[in-house]
Amino acid sequence: MTKPPSPNHLRQFLHLPTFINSPPQLGWPANGVDPYGQSWKGITCSDTRVTQINLSNLALTGTLPYGLDRLTSLTNLDMSNNNLVGTIPYQLPPNLQRLNFAHNNLTGTLPYSISNLTSLTHLNLNHNQLQQPLNLNFLNLSTLSKLDLSFNSLTGDLPPTMSSLSGITTMYLQNNQFTGTIDILANLTLNSLNVENNNFTGWILERLKNIDDLQTGGNAWSSGPAPPPPPGTPPIPKSKPNPLSTHSNPLFNNFRSPLHLQPCEPPSHHRQPTTSSSLFSFTFSVQQQHFLSPTSLP
Repeated sequence: MTKPPSPNHLRQFLHLPTFINSPPQLGWPANGVDPYGQSWKGITCSDTRVTQINLSNLALTGTLPYGLDRLTSLTNLDMSNNNLVGTIPYQLPPNLQRLNFAHNNLTGTLPYSISNLTSLTHLNLNHNQLQQPLNLNFLNLSTLSKLDLSFNSLTGDLPPTMSSLSGITTMYLQNNQFTGTIDILANLTLNSLNVENNNFTGWILERLKNIDDLQTGGNAWSSGPAPPPPPGTPPIPKSKPNPLSTHSNPLFNNFRSPLHLQPCEPPSHHRQPTTSSSLFSFTFSVQQQHFLSPTSLP
């Protein structure tokens, strides 16, 4: 059995040039401890692979990791509620399911590489200083169920590919500078949508008004009746009455007493038998995916 790498090797893997002594927020050991043990706060491993990094609420300063695209087993990356600065790195772990950089001081724009995170289910970047238009392609993000970009300074119209988010249920876009209409969101399976305090215009379509939790204040919506939908737009589905209901079926109007239905049972000879059922500054630069040797990369 191969000996696991030392903590110093893990630091070399993460390349923290200014991170010689562990800050008290993390409590990472200086040496002599298995990096896959519980002493490595915020790091979860499976065998020799890092699967989760959760370093939230630690008052960390510095810049976000880069080169993390080689962490192919990483599914959860959470560095929210810190004091991180700089931009979101372009190179991100390709199999991420949850990405959370919320409540930092990040600037710049969203890297296009997010478009390729085909396993992503939760993307949370709220309360940063992100700017520029939302230049992402959402066609490959069918598994995304929650998107939170609120409280930034993002601009421009919503990209047309947002209409392909077939798995989305929650979308928070409030307190940005988005423009244009929100018509492309009308056919999504949203339970909660917040677009407050932007520069959206146009009408709020009837399909959007059917969303259970809809927040739209603080925009420049058009008044008066909305124009008819474009040709070919499917009608809004309406609930159908239950044909067996005594309230909606006139066949039952003459019954003076409740109708009692008995289940039909096959003859006994046809019955089947039943069965029971810190404050510190750091920069990551990944040297290799596997901690042991470059030849062990997948």
